[in-house]
Amino acid sequence: MGDVQVLAGRYRLERFLGQGGMGRVYEAWDTALDRSVAVKLLSGWAAESPSAVDRFRREAQAAARISSRNAVVVYDVGVEGGQPYLVMERLDGVPLNRILRASAGPLPDDVVRAVVWGMCAGLAAAHQVGIVHRDVKPGNVFLCRDGRVVLVDFGIARLIESGMLPQADMFVGTPVYMAPEAVRGLTVGPQADLYGLGCVMYRMLSGEEPFTGGDDSTNEIFFAKVNQPPPTLRGRWDVDAELAGIVDRLLEREPHLRPSAADEIAVYLSTPERVEDVVSDLVAGHLRESATEWARTTPEPATATTLHLLAQPRRPESTFGPPPSPSSPVASEDATASILVAPHFDEYDDDASLRNLTHRLMREGLSPEAVEAKHREAVNMVSRGKYSEALKEHGFLILQRTADLGENHPVTLVNHFWAAVCLARLGVAPEALNRLSMINDACSPGHPGV
Repeated sequence: MGDVQVLAGRYRLERFLGQGGMGRVYEAWDTALDRSVAVKLLSGWAAESPSAVDRFRREAQAAARISSRNAVVVYDVGVEGGQPYLVMERLDGVPLNRILRASAGPLPDDVVRAVVWGMCAGLAAAHQVGIVHRDVKPGNVFLCRDGRVVLVDFGIARLIESGMLPQADMFVGTPVYMAPEAVRGLTVGPQADLYGLGCVMYRMLSGEEPFTGGDDSTNEIFFAKVNQPPPTLRGRWDVDAELAGIVDRLLEREPHLRPSAADEIAVYLSTPERVEDVVSDLVAGHLRESATEWARTTPEPATATTLHLLAQPRRPESTFGPPPSPSSPVASEDATASILVAPHFDEYDDDASLRNLTHRLMREGLSPEAVEAKHREAVNMVSRGKYSEALKEHGFLILQRTADLGENHPVTLVNHFWAAVCLARLGVAPEALNRLSMINDACSPGHPGV
C-alpha cells in the first residue's frame, strides 16, 4: 500500500483483506457517503504493466455494466499517485470455496440448488449486457448473510462482441474450471461460463474436483478437458439424478451441446421455496462453526488480577464501551472476507486458529503503539457489528498481550472479554459463557496472583 492511506480524498484504507494475482484488496471507509467499501489496488508488477492496467480497467467497465443483486457492484475507479484502484461494494458473508473447505464433502441438495439459482441469475445479467466472466469458480462466488449469491471478480471478463483477446490473455483463468474452448485458445462465449458453473456444481455435489492431476497437474487437466470424456455424476447413489443430469449437460466438451443460456438452467432446477433463507442459514452456520473452532483453539484466561483493574485510565474511554444492542442497526456481521480477486486469493486464509494466529504474531512483530491501535480497531469492529472479523483480531491480540504482558494481566483479559462478546453475537453462547466464567474465576480474590 506504500504511503497511500486515503484515495481520491474520500476512500480511507482501513484493513488488508487479501492478496490476488494482480492486486491487493482492502476494507475502506467512504468518507463522502459514510459507508464501508472494498478497494482493490494493483500491486507489484501489475501496477507497472500496461496490459495489467488495461485488464484492471476492463474489470471496472465490465462489472459496471451489470445490474443485478447477484453481481458485485462497482462504485468508482481511478488512479491516485500512479496507483490504479477500483472501489466496490463490501460484501457481507463468506466465499463458497471456504464453505467447501469447511464441509470437506458434498453440500446438501437444497444448498446446491439455491447457490446455482443465484449464480444463474448473476450470469444471465452479465450475458445480457455482453459480458463473459471467464473465471467462474468457488472463490469467485460469494454467499452473503442476507441470502444473496454474488459473482465477484470480473478482472478477466471480456465483452462478447469484442474480437479475440490479446495472446497474453488467452490462458487466463483457473485450470480446473476453464472450458475446453478456452484451453484451446478459441474465442469464448457465455457457454464457457456455464461450463465453469458445471464444474462448481460437480464440486458441491460430490465434494471432489471434476479434474485432478499429478505433478504436472495443469497440463494433465488441460489434456483431459480436450481429449477425454467429460466427468459425470450420473448413476451415483449419493447424487440427485436431476442435478447430475444438469451437470452432464453443462460439462459437454463442445459449447453448442451445453444449455444456450443461464436462464435455461434455472428452469430445470427444482429450487427451494425460500432460496435466500437457505443461503443465509448456511452462512450463519459456517460463522458459528468458525467461532466455535476459534474458541476451541485460542487460549483461555488462566490467572489474573481483579476485574476492577480492567477500568484503569490507561485505555481510551471509547475503547471499552458497552457492546451494541442486538437490535441496533450496527449489530449485523459486516463481512468475514471479501473475495474480489483471483486466481491466487485462495491462498489467503483468514482462519483464526492458534497456529495461524501464532504465525501472524511472529510475522507482524508489532510495536506497542501499533498493538494499541489494533486494539482500538478491533473494539470498533465490535461496535460496528463486525463480529467475525473482530474475533480474529482479538485472538491475535490475546496472543500478543500474553507475550508482552502475561496471561494474567488485566489488559489481556480485556481482549478475552471482547472475544466472548463476539462469540455470543455469533450465536456460540456456550463458549462465550465459558470464557466469561473463566475470566470471572481468574479475577476471584482467592485465585492465584490476585
